[in-house]
Amino acid sequence: MITKKASKGCIHIKINVVLNKYKNDIIIFTICFLILSSFLYIFSPGILSYDSYNQLTQIKNCSFDNWHPFFHTFIEMILLKFWNNPSIIGLFQIITFSLIWTGACHYTRKEDSKKTIIIQIVATILIVLNPINFLYAITLWKDILYSYFILLVSLLIKILIDKNYNTNRNFIILFAITLAFLGKIRYNGLYIAIILMVLFSLLLYKNVRKHFILLPLITILSILSISSLNILYNVKSNEKDAIEPKVMQYLTYYIKNKKISKKDLQKITKVANKKALLKNYSDSYTDNTYGIINHKEYKRQKKVLLNLCIKYSLKYPLSSMDFALKTTSFIWNPTFTKKRIGLIITTDINSTNNIENIQPYHKDEKYYQSINTTIQRTLENDITKILLYSAALYFYLTIIIAIILKVKWKYKTLLIILPNILNLIIIALSNPIHDIRYIYPNILIFYFFILILIEKAGKNDETNKKINE
Repeated sequence: MITKKASKGCIHIKINVVLNKYKNDIIIFTICFLILSSFLYIFSPGILSYDSYNQLTQIKNCSFDNWHPFFHTFIEMILLKFWNNPSIIGLFQIITFSLIWTGACHYTRKEDSKKTIIIQIVATILIVLNPINFLYAITLWKDILYSYFILLVSLLIKILIDKNYNTNRNFIILFAITLAFLGKIRYNGLYIAIILMVLFSLLLYKNVRKHFILLPLITILSILSISSLNILYNVKSNEKDAIEPKVMQYLTYYIKNKKISKKDLQKITKVANKKALLKNYSDSYTDNTYGIINHKEYKRQKKVLLNLCIKYSLKYPLSSMDFALKTTSFIWNPTFTKKRIGLIITTDINSTNNIENIQPYHKDEKYYQSINTTIQRTLENDITKILLYSAALYFYLTIIIAIILKVKWKYKTLLIILPNILNLIIIALSNPIHDIRYIYPNILIFYFFILILIEKAGKNDETNKKINE
């Protein structure tokens, strides 16, 4: 018979074993959590924009629409039931990132060498102290959670590759649910989820002949289950057509360059005034033309206008390329052009729909003002602005690391970076504004590739030591 004293002793031993086994992971998680939580406290209740207030208003009024994916609004609603303060959403994002980053560090560490652990700890501190990371972690946008899931998907893909796809059922279920979450947190994520689901189902079939049915089955069931929330909560369809601003921006570009025939111009001016279109045209922003469009007429003329887009794309391919380059410059250009419209980073939480007049709780405190001033200085300096906030720069750096991994260690990097590449392609086709938040995964994937590089270099050192011995 086991006594209570002996039972308690066993529990203590088990706890000590777990703590000893995962002590490095606990250190990294704690660093992430404490530093990011400190910034949440400083900037509490978090960073909010028009989109953030829109979702909070929907939750408050229990009246939902799908301007933002309802699944993300639903997550926020559940969190606010635990604590009716926007800070809970920022705290949730902090925990999510801390767990995913800790998992990435744990998996790429392999051997618990002091050198690797120290590098990971230093890297973690630098990452969470980068303004774009600590401010995004507490910004109430669907794009942030979505970006974290891009990182998680990339981690799971790496695990699949390392195991030569020979993994267990639970891992496939986790992968499938992660894809479903990615697909439902932001609209363009659904395309990525479906493409990855099909691709990895085929790779599972080709390599191990197992679980290739389970992955699409669980992914689709999960997506349908999440979609059913829209019916349960009577989510209304938003009137805004996502394609509408992009179509009008494209056609206005041709009007501006005097390449539209008079006959076709008459079709376009049924929807919006020519002078108003030219006045409001911007390469980096579509919504300023959206406000001057006759939306009812657009719906009637939609097919005609889409055909015009195809017609002039074929007629003037070089102009189409010029339009594509100008309207996607934030994706490929690491610098920040002066004419560019779009947020890079902000701590301002005022908005036209801030009905509750929410203000930063600590805006009069010296520490708030000091950090705010420091962030502003980094944005005013051209060098720090690029080094800290240019997602395009981080993408190029990731490609360089990917090439090094491929050439030196023959490591398969393309599949790991694929979710991010798909995100960039879809954003290039649909971006409403040149905002870094849409391509924030670039930065997170760069960090992940740094971990992979450290892992491979560490393995190489261990091999050389054994050879020398």
